[in-house]
Amino acid sequence: MSIDEVAYYYGLRTIARKRALDDFNKFVCAHGGAAEWDASSLASIDEEAINYAETVWPKYYGKSTHAGFQRNWSSIWHQATLQPAHFELAIWQEVEGNRVLQGLACGSASSGREHLTLNWVERNFGPEYIKYGVLTPILSCFEHYAHLLGASRALIKNPIDPSIYEKYGYTPIHIKGAKGVAFLGKEL
Repeated sequence: MSIDEVAYYYGLRTIARKRALDDFNKFVCAHGGAAEWDASSLASIDEEAINYAETVWPKYYGKSTHAGFQRNWSSIWHQATLQPAHFELAIWQEVEGNRVLQGLACGSASSGREHLTLNWVERNFGPEYIKYGVLTPILSCFEHYAHLLGASRALIKNPIDPSIYEKYGYTPIHIKGAKGVAFLGKEL
C-alpha cells in the first residue's frame, strides 16, 4: 500500500465525517438534542480510542448490556487498517469535563469498490452514554464514505438486531458465496 493510497482514503474519510457532522447538526437543530450532543466529535480511530474501548467499556459489560466481541478492538482496528479504503469512526464527547468514547465502527470496501461493508459497531454502555445513540452519525458517515468511494451499495454484516438498521432503509440481502453470513443492504 502506497503513502498516496493511505492519504487519499484518509482524505475521503475526513470529508465523509465532515458531511455526516453537518447533516447531524442540521438534524439535531431541527429535532432537538443539541444539549445532549454538545461537545461531540467524529474522528479516526486511534490508540486513545482503542485503549478506552478495551479498558473502560468492559467495566459496563453485562448480561443486560453487551458481553463484548470475540475479538478486541486493537485486533479489529489492525485488520481494518490493512486495507487502505477501510471505514473507521470514533465518536467522542466531552461529558462533565471528561473525554468519553461514545462509539466505534469499522468496515471494509470490496475489491472493486462496488460495496462498503460495516463489519463492527459498538457503543459505550457506561452511565454517560448519549440518550440519542450513536447509530445515526455512524450510518451517515458510513453512507457518505460509500458515496465518495463510488460504491453502489452499503452493507451491514451480521447485524445483532436487524430491525434497528431497517428503519434506516437497510433490508435483508443475499450475497453470493457468503455462506453463514447475514447481510442487510441499501442501494446508494
